Amino acid sequence: MSKVAVAFSGVLAGMCWLGNAPAQETPAEPQEQIIAYEEALALVIQNSYELQLADEDVRDARRRVTRAKRQYHPRLKVQGTMRGDLLEVDEWSREENFGAGMVLDWAPFRNGELLRENTASRVGLTVATLERRQAALDLEHDFLKLYYDILNATDEVELSRLKRDLEERRLKALEQEFEQDRATETDVLKQKGVFFEADAAWRRNRQSLQLKLIELEERTGQDDLVGVEDVDRTIEPANEFSADDCVAAAQGARIALLTAREQVRLADLAVKYAKLKRLPSVYFFTDSDYRLTQELGREEFELRAGVSVSYPLYDAGDVRATIDDAKAAAVRARIKQSQIRLNVEKEIRESYWAYMNMLRLLTSTREREQVFEDAFKKAVVLQERGAMNEIEFAAAEIRYCESRQRIRTLELDVLFARASLVKAMGVRALGEIAPPEARAELGPPARKETQ
Repeated sequence: MSKVAVAFSGVLAGMCWLGNAPAQETPAEPQEQIIAYEEALALVIQNSYELQLADEDVRDARRRVTRAKRQYHPRLKVQGTMRGDLLEVDEWSREENFGAGMVLDWAPFRNGELLRENTASRVGLTVATLERRQAALDLEHDFLKLYYDILNATDEVELSRLKRDLEERRLKALEQEFEQDRATETDVLKQKGVFFEADAAWRRNRQSLQLKLIELEERTGQDDLVGVEDVDRTIEPANEFSADDCVAAAQGARIALLTAREQVRLADLAVKYAKLKRLPSVYFFTDSDYRLTQELGREEFELRAGVSVSYPLYDAGDVRATIDDAKAAAVRARIKQSQIRLNVEKEIRESYWAYMNMLRLLTSTREREQVFEDAFKKAVVLQERGAMNEIEFAAAEIRYCESRQRIRTLELDVLFARASLVKAMGVRALGEIAPPEARAELGPPARKETQ
């Protein structure tokens, strides 16, 4: 390897490769205080109160399903009675009657009420499970934004430190020239202002990074974090799918669409069950009764069973009103479903084009920033030959570092835009998008369906 390559690699790795620079100055054992994304995400999920509440909602929905199923079961109870003459209270001890018995009730058909309760409880469990998944996706997406912000803030801290060091070198050089009468006091004061501004920018960036790290500590439950590990910045090509492919993939994956679909199904069944109220209700019963009459000195035992059928001949329009309310609720559910479908499609298309535009911007930026890389390589050669002083070399180095930071920031922007697109579709990865031939089997996109 040539000296140029060695020098370039050393400077690049030691000073310009941003991302793992600590937010504090030389912390003790920094390896123990830097956390990786997977580890941090697991801790965030573990400590999330939102997910804990969502888990409780799922468990509560399961209990409602169990309670609804129990409505089909018969009811058995034991009862006792004591009878006496209210006009002769003093003689209750001689004339009171004691009775005991068991009652079995069973109402398997209540004009669709049991069917409605059971269906509503099952749909509620499905919705609660979907909302739990959505809460996890929202949490992961929000934490990914924080993690990328910390990476960018770390880069900004390191770059601002390099700028501050450069301005400090220039200030010291001007002060020496001023002592030698080769620079004016105005030049020194002007450079001091530049240095103070660079120092203030460095301190602001450090404070911003510290605030983000404090938020990370709160969400992970860890202490004394000084930074995060870098992520894989591999950018996948996006020429194999279109916006329509993304919309089609969301039809069976986006939680908002699945929830709206369940709500429509529940509303349609509610109309069906409301019409069942026109049918008679059936009630089965059986009971036993045991009585002891002290006055007569005898025991009596009865075992009864029967069925009760009732039909409302006139209900003042209550059933008709219930059916109309159910139909109106079904109409509203379909309107909301159409609205959600359009909103989801709009979000997906916006996320798709944001992702594609970020990809194009990254490609063009990489081509443009190649100029700064070539200039820095020339600066390394000139410095080795002694044709460039330290200040000039540091300035060339900073220009290259700024170029690298722009690229690294765009890389994270592309990754986050991809994550936003994945979240908008409701899938786990872009690889789950169906190819065009499979998309044709899924039907037209949402916008065509609404039309």
